[in-house]
Amino acid sequence: MKTYRRILGSFSNNSQSLGENPIASPIAREPHNGFQPTHTARPPRKRRLFPSRPTKFAAAGLALGMIATSQAVVVSTASVDFLGNFQAGALVASDIAGVIPANQWGAAGGNIGFLPQPDTSASDVINFTWNAPSSAVIGGSIPTPGDNLMMEGYIASQTSASGVVVPAAVRVTSIDMGALGWSYYDVFVYSDTGTNGPTSVINLSNPGITTYFHTENVPGFGVGGFNTYLDSQASPPGNYVRFNGLTTSMFDVSVSHIPGAADMAAINGIQIIGHKIPEPSTGLLTILSTSLLLLRRKRS
Repeated sequence: MKTYRRILGSFSNNSQSLGENPIASPIAREPHNGFQPTHTARPPRKRRLFPSRPTKFAAAGLALGMIATSQAVVVSTASVDFLGNFQAGALVASDIAGVIPANQWGAAGGNIGFLPQPDTSASDVINFTWNAPSSAVIGGSIPTPGDNLMMEGYIASQTSASGVVVPAAVRVTSIDMGALGWSYYDVFVYSDTGTNGPTSVINLSNPGITTYFHTENVPGFGVGGFNTYLDSQASPPGNYVRFNGLTTSMFDVSVSHIPGAADMAAINGIQIIGHKIPEPSTGLLTILSTSLLLLRRKRS
């Protein structure tokens, strides 16, 4: 019991000694008063040295849009007029014909033949080979003699004695896109027999098969004062069809009539229009690269 009281007494004495002679703390601490009740004035906003983020996005979008909408330009053309066996004259250098006006048309005479035709820039030669069971001409005259002459003669399909439709066919080969400087090309197939609006089928193959049902315009190009090109894909009846965006080195065109609708379907001419997509200008690339760099900057 005495020992217990002695221990308690020593705790009491130690407590008093701690209270009377506190040990100095080696680290001085400031009193914490919590959050200040009043707000300090906000510093003035720094002037922005770079465009805002929406502006950056708009600039990048504008540059990309301008690059994407760069218009392709026509580099050169290769055009062939099919005379068949009955067209009296051929186009000369002063004659202009076609939906895409051209004055260098190769003359493909006869129902069967082969013609190496250079493009208008003399960059390369494209080969045309044709085979048709028939040919004919459309009479008439219009104020534009080049168009009239190109649409006058044609090679044509025919129904055989056994009732089989034999198409008129053209094979185009040796299209060297690099030598020609083309990014892609379009093909115009002119088809107009002027025989009471027959329905014909125009196929372009390799790669794949692309088919257009083509209805002739009555009475035919250059006849009865009719002298307008009509796209049968857009406003039938017409006198030509168009195949867009080709890049293959060769293709085949075949034209045949629907049995019972008429006895022939025509190929009057073929135009190949080579396009080049221009490279983005230095200015557009600078705008795009600057916009992309600005987008990566963090807001300060």
